[in-house]
Order: sequence, then C-alpha cells, then structure tokens
Amino acid sequence: MGVDPFDNWYEQHLRSGRDVNFKPDDFNFGLLRCDVGSADNIRKEDVTAEELLQWTATRSPRQTPGIDLIICQYKFCGLRDYSYTSLPLRTSEMIDIFGKLHLPKQYLHLRGIGGAHSGAFTSFIDRDSDGKVSQIQFVIRVGHGSSTAYSSMWSFALKWDAQTGRTDGFLEGFSPASLTEFTEHIKSSSTYLGHGLTLPEILVHMITTQLNDRMRIPCEELFYDEERRTDLSNLSYLGSKRPAALQTWSLDEIQGITTRANRYITTMVYLKRRFRSTAQITHRLLSILEEVSRIDRTDSDAWTQDQLEDDRRKQRLQNRVGVLEGYEYQTECMLKRIENLNNVLYTVLAQIDSRNQGRLAKINLQIAQAVRNDSLPMRTIAYITLVLLPGAFVAAIFGMNFFQFDETTRELTVARTFWHYWAITIPVTILVLLVWNVWNYRENRKGMDVHKSMQYLSKKPQVDDMETLDVDPSAYYQR
Repeated sequence: MGVDPFDNWYEQHLRSGRDVNFKPDDFNFGLLRCDVGSADNIRKEDVTAEELLQWTATRSPRQTPGIDLIICQYKFCGLRDYSYTSLPLRTSEMIDIFGKLHLPKQYLHLRGIGGAHSGAFTSFIDRDSDGKVSQIQFVIRVGHGSSTAYSSMWSFALKWDAQTGRTDGFLEGFSPASLTEFTEHIKSSSTYLGHGLTLPEILVHMITTQLNDRMRIPCEELFYDEERRTDLSNLSYLGSKRPAALQTWSLDEIQGITTRANRYITTMVYLKRRFRSTAQITHRLLSILEEVSRIDRTDSDAWTQDQLEDDRRKQRLQNRVGVLEGYEYQTECMLKRIENLNNVLYTVLAQIDSRNQGRLAKINLQIAQAVRNDSLPMRTIAYITLVLLPGAFVAAIFGMNFFQFDETTRELTVARTFWHYWAITIPVTILVLLVWNVWNYRENRKGMDVHKSMQYLSKKPQVDDMETLDVDPSAYYQR
C-alpha cells in the first residue's frame, strides 16, 4: 500500500484542535458487519467508544468478501446544528482507528474545514508490483446531511481490498432513518458486497435521492404554488377562487412572497452545486470501474459473470450521471423562473411606489389649493385695509382739524385747506390699488398653473387599473 506524503500534515492539522471540540456525549457508535450473501439479518451493533477502540485494536482482518463498517451517529440530528468542528472521538483515537483500518487519513481534514460547506471526494488506487489494482480508498464528504432544518453532514471513508474483496469504512452523520435506508440497500446488494464500488454506488444513490426527494421537489412545489397565486403560471390556481392581481396585494403580502422567492433562489443555487458535485463523483466512479474491470480472474465463468455485472454497473452509473445532469438543468430553469417572478414583483413594487408618489403629489396640490382658497377672507380684509389705510395715514400725518364749529353762527365750517387732504389722499390710494392689482394678477397666474397641473394628474392613467399597466403578466409565462 502506498503512503500519502501528506498523512503527517492531516494528523497534525487534526491535533491542532487539542480536543477542544471533543463531544463524546453527542455521538452514538455502532458496527455493521457481514459477508457477501449473508446480509439478510444485518443490523447495527451498538458499541461504546471504549468497545470500538478495543475492537479496532484486537480485530483480525477477515479474508472473505464483505464489509466491516464503523457507524458514528450524531444524537441530535434534525434537532440542532451539527458543527463540522465537533469530534466524536479524541484526536489520538481518530488517528489510531484510521491507522489500524488503513483508511485514508485525508478524511481527517476533509470531514472538517477541508470539506466544510463545499463537500469533497477523493479516491486512491494502489497497485501491486505487476501494476494490478490491489486496494482502493474513498473519501466522500457531502455538503449536506439528512436534516433540512438544521445543519448536518455525511462523511464517509472507505477502503476496499481487491485480494479479499472486503471493505472497511468509517461512516459519519447518518440519521436513524438514513441508517435504516442504508441497511436496506446493503441487504438488497448482499451478493455484490465484494465489489469495491458497491458501497460508493449506494452512497451516491442516497445522496441523489436526499437532494431530490427531500429538497428539490418540496421547494419546487412551493414555488409553483407561488407562481399560480401571482397568476404567472399557465396552470390554474388550486384555491377556491382566482387569485387577485398583484397590484391589489398589500405591501406585507408582496414583501412575504419576495422573501420566499429569494429563499428559493438560495435553495436552488445550493442544489445546483450539489447535483454538479454528485455527478462529478459518479464520473469518477465510472473511471474507477474501468480500472477494476481489468483485474485478472482465473475462473472463466466468474470472469464472464463479473463482466456482465460490471456492464450493468456501468450503465447504472451512466444513467445516474444523466439523471443528475437533468436535475442540474432543472435547477437552472427554476432559477430563471424565480428571477422572472422577482422581476414582476419588483416592477409592481416600483409601480405602487410611483402611484403612491402621484397620490402624495395630488394631496400636496390639494392642500396648496385649500390654503389658497382659505386665504380669501384674509385678502378681503387686507383689501379693505388697503382702501382705508391711505386716508388714515394722511389724516394722521396732517393731524389737523378740517371742520370747525362756529359758536356765533352755530354752523360747521370747513377749513380752506381741506382740499389739501384730497389732493394727497386720492393719488396715494390709486397708487396703492394699482400696486395691489398688479401683485394679485401675478398670483392668479400662478394659481391657474397649479390648477392645470391637478387636471393633468387627474387624467393620467393609474396603475390600479389592470388595463393601464405597463407590465402584462402573460408576458412572463414560463410554464
């Protein structure tokens, strides 16, 4: 078996954590063991961490085709987040197990920060002195797990011995339901457990169905319902009545569907990446299958049977690639449809904002007109004041008595200078009235401009009317 020159680095990288993330109470351990053709009654054997370490230290490798798998399960899967930094065993114990089982130590890095969020897949093919395949190692770090509500992860390290046909492995992150499904797949593939690609193929199948059945389909169904509610789908709405036009929705409703649409985008981008990476894993398995198919066999009948099985496996993997590519194309289509919905929503929001701005402008104009109308009494008072003010002003200036009472004749006499009062008052009054009329004329012109603006706004089409919208929802049909 070849030596990876980076094994020491992987060990040192794991030790750098100094067991600060060691969470022994958060994990359960078990063993899945069986030989080829005897998996009908297979079930997980629950063991403690101490029993697991003792088993790895004392076990003698079997020389018969089959599997010996260590199962490590997070107790709270689906109930709370599972951090990739958490360790089920001490760093020294993890390193010891991987050393004794000859599992790829790159797993120690990829299960944590090396494959966090992105996922990872590696494979190593060892050959004997004749160039024949003697051993294959796999590391599969999935970017997701079995929980859709909380973070989780699937991480698998496998080693297949070509001489004995036996697979050892360390499988981490299965929920109880996923472990049950995995066990059922082992039972149905019992006669093929001696092949090095049986377990990787099962895991790829589970990854694919997990992504599609539990994530893609529910997300798309929710989005289709949103499309129907917004009348952007050719399919009729399943509700009791036809959905109301988007323009009549409340702001809270539009904000809610916008938030959900953006969340769908997050899910679809995630799925696009995962489907692509799973397809890449499947392509790698196809290339490894070509290597495994070249292993010499002495029994001609067995060779023929193995060839037939390899051909079936090749077709299954090729079909898997096609299905995954179809899923990936579907996510691209969904991203465009969600983008289309978002464009309509943002357009409607812009139109609603424009409508509100128009209404606000009309209200402001009405307020201005009302203020102008309310100033009429004040203008009347001001006008009267303007008429009387010059005379009062002149009277105050002169401060003289133009009328006198003659005590001898008992008559009212007018001063000879009385004409001075009129000579000054009348021109000043005319001048004031002239100035006021010029000012009033200019103000009236401004008022007419305001009135014309209000008439224009009142005749302008409003977005409340579906027939006057710039956006025709039928133009956005995608389905």
